[in-house]
Amino acid sequence: MVSTTTKEDFEEQGEHLGTHRDADDAIPVTMAPHPMAHRKAVNRAITVYVFAFVICYSLYFTFYTAPAPVWFHLHPLIAGLGFYSLSIYAILLKKENKTRRHSYVMIIASVAAALGVWVAYQDKSSRGKSHFVSTHAQFGLAALMLMVAYPFLSWVLLNPDNGIAVGNSAIRKSHRWLGQSIMIVTLIALGYGLAKYEKNQYMLALLVFAMGCVSPWVLR
Repeated sequence: MVSTTTKEDFEEQGEHLGTHRDADDAIPVTMAPHPMAHRKAVNRAITVYVFAFVICYSLYFTFYTAPAPVWFHLHPLIAGLGFYSLSIYAILLKKENKTRRHSYVMIIASVAAALGVWVAYQDKSSRGKSHFVSTHAQFGLAALMLMVAYPFLSWVLLNPDNGIAVGNSAIRKSHRWLGQSIMIVTLIALGYGLAKYEKNQYMLALLVFAMGCVSPWVLR
């Protein structure tokens, strides 16, 4: 029977390919660092960066950008952690084959994102304003709905213990592609949020670049 195991299947199972040398081979072999070690180092750096970005921007927003009530100042912090920092951290965990931790962090990210949207909703309600009328809010709502439903569906299908489709490579690939699509929607929502409050075009360009510069690594 011909094996159809792919590279992604090996990664999913945590198996790694190495270099083998016979015991009686007199020629020494220098083992190159495994690619996973490099991947983990980059992932750690990106994780620190995305959390630092949200915290620093939240402080900048609070003290320099938005003359808004103190309550609303929690919105960029909580929503940023949920939609951006924790979501990216969850994606990076999956790249290291840490499926359970990926699932747990993604659920926490969904809860944080929902709390961030709730803060904005409560603030607008207290000031008698309409809800979900801006492009930022509409993309944010779409991203939230996807984020809340998707982790739980994925857990039913793909959790390592008893997922009903855990061995289906097509569903795993679809899961990855849909997750990347949700992350793109999220980044669009965040970009519109930055543009809504940052009127300095140079600072806006810097913020958008700082937020999106990790995307090539995260979404590849």
